[in-house]
Amino acid sequence: MLPVPLFRLRPLLGLDGGASVRLVAARQTGADTVLALLLDSGALMLVLLRPRRRPVVRQVDLPAETDKRVAAMCLCPTGDWLLVAVSAGALFVLPAGCALRGTRPSPGGRLRADDATAYPPAAHPPQPTAVAWWRHGSADLAVIGGRQGEIEFVDLASGERVGGTYVRRGIARLDVVREDIEGRVYLLISSAGGGEQWRLLLEHQVAGYIVPLDALQAAPSSESTDSPGELVRNKLNSLRQLSREKLGSLQQRWADSRLFRRSVARDETGACGTASGSDSASTGSGSMPIVTVEPDTPRTPKPESLTGLVGETRVALHSLRSGDVLAGYYEPTGTLSVHMADLESVPLSIHKMPPSVGRLLVTDAVIFVTDVDGARLFLISSNFSQCDMDMRRFNEDCVLSVFDLEPADGLLALLPTAESAPPARPRLRPHLETLKPTPMRGCLVVTRRGLAICEPLTTPEAALLELGTSAGAGAHLLERVHKLFNVPVGRLFETLGDLKLEEREFTLALAYYRLTKKPHMAVVHKFAAFGYSSQLLHYATILLSGVSEGLLLSDRRRLSDMALLAHCEMSLRSGSANDDAALAKFLRTNRHYDAGLALQYTMLARQWDCVRYLLAERRQQQRLLACLTSPEPAPAPPGDDVLDHEVAHDPGLRAVLLARPRLAGLYVMKVCERVPRLPAAVLRRLAAITDPLSAELRPLTHGLLGHQPSRRTLSTSQPPSRTTLTNGGSQELCPLEPDDLVDLHLHVLLHLVRAAGPGRAAVLPAQAESPCRAVGAAADWPPTLSAGFSHAALSRRGELIVWGENSSQCLGDPELSAELATPRAVEHLSAVGVAVIQVACGRAHTVALTTGGVYAWGAGRYGQLGLGAPGSCPHPRLLQTLAYRRVVRVAAGQYHSLALTDDGRLWAWGWNVFGQCGRSSVEDVLWPRPVPGMSKRRVSAVAAGYAHSAALTDDGKVFVFGCNAYGQLGDGSTRKSCRVTQVELPEPAVHLACGFFCCVAVLRSGRVFRWGLDPQSVRLGAQAQKKKSQAAAAAAAAAATTNGVSNGPVSTPARPVGPEARSSQKTVDLLRDAAPGEATPPAPFTPETRDHLSPSEVDTSDVDGRVVSVAGGAQHTLYLSSSGRLYAQGRNLDGQLGVGGRQEAPRLSEVTVPGGAQTVAVACGADFTLLLTDDGAVLGCGSNSYGQLGQLPAADKLDDAKLVLLKNRRLLRLPQGQNSSETPQPVVATDSGRRTPLEVVFSLTERHECAFSRPAEFSGDAERLHAIIGLFQGSYDSAQLLGQVTTWRPIRAEAAAEPANGGGGEALLGAVTAVAAEYLALPVDGSVAGSVQLRQLLLELVAFWLDCQLPVPRLEQLLEPQLERLAHPLAVLAVSAGSADMQLSDSRISALFSRLSAGFCLVAFSCGHSLQHLPALRDDALPELRVGLSSLGRPIPRTAALLMAQYRQLDGCRSACPSCVLRYVQRCVDTTSEEEDEML
Repeated sequence: MLPVPLFRLRPLLGLDGGASVRLVAARQTGADTVLALLLDSGALMLVLLRPRRRPVVRQVDLPAETDKRVAAMCLCPTGDWLLVAVSAGALFVLPAGCALRGTRPSPGGRLRADDATAYPPAAHPPQPTAVAWWRHGSADLAVIGGRQGEIEFVDLASGERVGGTYVRRGIARLDVVREDIEGRVYLLISSAGGGEQWRLLLEHQVAGYIVPLDALQAAPSSESTDSPGELVRNKLNSLRQLSREKLGSLQQRWADSRLFRRSVARDETGACGTASGSDSASTGSGSMPIVTVEPDTPRTPKPESLTGLVGETRVALHSLRSGDVLAGYYEPTGTLSVHMADLESVPLSIHKMPPSVGRLLVTDAVIFVTDVDGARLFLISSNFSQCDMDMRRFNEDCVLSVFDLEPADGLLALLPTAESAPPARPRLRPHLETLKPTPMRGCLVVTRRGLAICEPLTTPEAALLELGTSAGAGAHLLERVHKLFNVPVGRLFETLGDLKLEEREFTLALAYYRLTKKPHMAVVHKFAAFGYSSQLLHYATILLSGVSEGLLLSDRRRLSDMALLAHCEMSLRSGSANDDAALAKFLRTNRHYDAGLALQYTMLARQWDCVRYLLAERRQQQRLLACLTSPEPAPAPPGDDVLDHEVAHDPGLRAVLLARPRLAGLYVMKVCERVPRLPAAVLRRLAAITDPLSAELRPLTHGLLGHQPSRRTLSTSQPPSRTTLTNGGSQELCPLEPDDLVDLHLHVLLHLVRAAGPGRAAVLPAQAESPCRAVGAAADWPPTLSAGFSHAALSRRGELIVWGENSSQCLGDPELSAELATPRAVEHLSAVGVAVIQVACGRAHTVALTTGGVYAWGAGRYGQLGLGAPGSCPHPRLLQTLAYRRVVRVAAGQYHSLALTDDGRLWAWGWNVFGQCGRSSVEDVLWPRPVPGMSKRRVSAVAAGYAHSAALTDDGKVFVFGCNAYGQLGDGSTRKSCRVTQVELPEPAVHLACGFFCCVAVLRSGRVFRWGLDPQSVRLGAQAQKKKSQAAAAAAAAAATTNGVSNGPVSTPARPVGPEARSSQKTVDLLRDAAPGEATPPAPFTPETRDHLSPSEVDTSDVDGRVVSVAGGAQHTLYLSSSGRLYAQGRNLDGQLGVGGRQEAPRLSEVTVPGGAQTVAVACGADFTLLLTDDGAVLGCGSNSYGQLGQLPAADKLDDAKLVLLKNRRLLRLPQGQNSSETPQPVVATDSGRRTPLEVVFSLTERHECAFSRPAEFSGDAERLHAIIGLFQGSYDSAQLLGQVTTWRPIRAEAAAEPANGGGGEALLGAVTAVAAEYLALPVDGSVAGSVQLRQLLLELVAFWLDCQLPVPRLEQLLEPQLERLAHPLAVLAVSAGSADMQLSDSRISALFSRLSAGFCLVAFSCGHSLQHLPALRDDALPELRVGLSSLGRPIPRTAALLMAQYRQLDGCRSACPSCVLRYVQRCVDTTSEEEDEML
């Protein structure tokens, strides 16, 4: 019994008085149940039952013709019609379901919708005891069973008898059983008194068969009296030996075979069924068709006894969710077997029942059983009661409930109700939707006194949830209920965990989640869905700390991201910014979270310390730019704008501003709006970011350096908008232009000067020197090729192309999420505006030498990027240490990098455990530093291996340092060395190359020397030598024994083994996952096997020409000759030699290049080779497991591999197909229209100059402002800049204070003068509007000069270069003091002109005439000039007085004659009048 009630028994319908029920018929259609109850009084009662509604009861009077006693009745399949058979043999059909529902059924044939339809009896009718309704298509037939075993079929459409058959005993019950798999319909015939049963196949839809009713035997047939006792006993014995698992296996095999036979039957009998249907004949409208049967079908079908199928078990029809089944109770064993409708030998299930079973009803979830007396009703779990034949006793635990019945009422039947799922409590309803509640059937208990219903109160899932949430409910109880109803236990425990989470009982919730055996991430998502951030963090911390060893890397990353979001969510809730120590600790200790996501949410939470860490250590400047330009989810409160904080303007933004020009344009627009209110610290950061002289921005701004004509006009001097409207009306961002950076930088500098206040600044020279340096064109640089461990790069015509494994974003595209990639350009470098000269690839990082300096990206855990701090960088980043040095060569080891400058200095950075950076400390070198041991030597070439470095000096000497475990240093030992060691070679070297564990040098004479060997070859060579020594010793001992003389152990000299001939196993896999510092110690060496520790000459006798270039991989080496031919040597397990096949090559073997192209460059990765032809194409061979050959690898299938049996009887699988290539295959297409000869490649690749000169150091912001204005003249908006200058009172005050300070503000005054000069030089058209703009320009400048009380001589110096354009506006200004467009008073203009020097005024009005007679001028010309000025149409007394005063002061200098001056003044007056009239 369960503590939670699942069912209840309640009365539904009772009979008054002494009435009692004699017969009952029921039919379930959907959710409705229709019952027909025949009372002893002869009255007929119809009942309609609907879920959660009151029953509908109608009493129907039988027709007068049915005065005879009713013998049997049944309902049609839809429950609309009731078929009644009376003892006299007559039939009646009454409308039943329609009368209850209040609808009229559709009339069919003779059936009447308003009254009973009568069918008279036949001539010799059987005495009916049972009746059934068989519907086939549109035909309805009544099946009548008689007291003597007669069976008749009556067509209800015509009322005629269409066939009949016979059994040997009286019939008590008829049922039509349907099997849905193959569409079979059987007639189940049960005899009276619990005796024998038969079945008759009525139709088989798959086979196209319908019983030939006219061929049925109407008389008793002479059936053979078989004795089935022995057959039944054998069958039961076999079933007893079947376990529950074997039964399940047999059931599955049975289902599979049924489906197979069904498909075969469709194929084989489809045509037969069609033929049979064509021969059918009907006996009337809607009558039963008579179908011609197949030849192998018996012509005289007869009922088949069930004794041979189920033995003595008496079966009955029951309806499950899947269809009709036959269930039979066998009393001797107390078992209930459930069979399919076709009664296969293996039952669907076997259930153990309690003793003394009376009636039973089988449903999907519950079996309803009464005792023999009908006094008790047992509800038994259908799932938990299943058993095997060996089970002896009934399990009491499978009983769900027990109800008491009234034996005196007389139990007539147990009938099923429709499935229903009662609503659960509101708290449980949301969880039940995901659990998918199982509806259950109830049971109608029909007695002679009435009707009762046993209905479900809840669903099994709701009951389990009630149990799980109740106090004291243990897992054992839940497990029992799970077994009772077969509820999915995983889903159940998950729902219970959700309920416990709602109740904040986290311990119980975790206990339930553990029972589900779900992945840890599913549990974490549960905590996140409920918003329990602190609990999620606690659980995630436990998992990430190593408690769960089975946590996959992908799950660890997702879990770290969830923990990150929880940290940020808690920070947002707390409302406290920048004090989350837990978040900061998490970011520093965890390396699996998404750094971009972390930056986005830490900025949202205003955790600025965390943002600084992510920018410094994880290089997330590109995501920072995206966050700064994306709209905030909500408006920021005043003072909390992200752009107002110093950390938001990281100096690293310079590297991404050029790569993302549209986002950079939006960033500049947003910053410009905020500059006036930004604090000085933020302004200083902005000045550093936008500095046009910085090394990172120089590729974009170096074209603006120097004096250039202005590209702006006075009418377009307003700041341009950063957005444009598209055709659809939406806004599209405009890319960032170099001028915008210069404008923003000057804007920021002016505000910094304003913020600094009055002060002294250093005096600058009149002209700052331009730091621009010319660089060569991209087409002048030959292509270069480099291969890393599993990725590669090609620089061609200034463009960089990369492909292969994208580990740590070493392909340089932060937006690329794929692990592997085909050849693609690094767009970041193109956007920055630099051309790539040379490239080098490491284990998972890339270094590029460009016209703008050295860039690096990818993995940086050991400082191999040289950015000053460990950490990876997803996009190219300029190395600031080398920004102003002329780098001519770069190289990359697996975890360190090298650079060579034009002065012969060698720089190294990265992993330094073995001293490969040339430093005695084992600490990693985080930025480029000179190699101390090479400071006094001039290096001309550089190379890097796995953990060692090599350099070639100008005098041909080779120096090496770093790891020496496999002889890489060539000093005859295996000790590492951080000191530079010279390799002893017989003559100077001209070329140097490094493999992973070796070095190769090409000498001046063309000889090639090599030292070092890969680990596997060393190990195998030592083992082979040991075996040889042992074999020689054994042979010597045997010889001594034969001769009878023993002279002790004999040592045999070993023959040296060639460096490339000692390997027979692949070692790349040993290196692929090896981390720095985990190198395997070499095997013990004997004196005879140490030849690889010193330089040994390589046999190049087969080489055509001399070797000019060498490249080495992990276990193979390639040699390029001066004739353009390529030769390979070494291991070839992946086909990396490119010679065809997989055989290793101990000697140099020529590589055949497709098409006969000439090879100009070669590069080797770990297990692949790339070569560059003279037409610019890249070919590759070897492994393609990571896309190294330019194609995505195919799926790793066993069919695509070769199995090779080694000598040690081990099977080795060799990859084939797209994952490797034995001959060179195309990787990158040719460079159309351009060929690169071999001699060009080797004559130009040794030296390139690619750096900018270092800009001068500035002592202050004003000094920098002056320098930028001078250097970038013509590249900024001078009108806007002058407008800002003239409106700032602090700058005015500082300018006014200059005389008192003794000229200390000369730098600022010089900057203002330069801006004004740029402003005055703006082009103006010749229209009236242009003249007015130019005069307005002069007014603003004069007003600024007067307000600041600046020196007038400086104004004269400013105006003199533009006097040709400004003379006319100046004259108009002098004669138009009262004009409406003037904003200066007469007194202020008079004050200005009174301070102008005579020379300036006369030069302004100079006509080129020479005045030789000064007395004549004073006596004759000046009086005439005075009269002429006074007679002008417009009085100009001030101008006349000024002119007269200036002429009186003349001392013979060159000036304008009075007549010209008079004409000029007259023209100015006329122009002013015309302009005023036009403006009015």
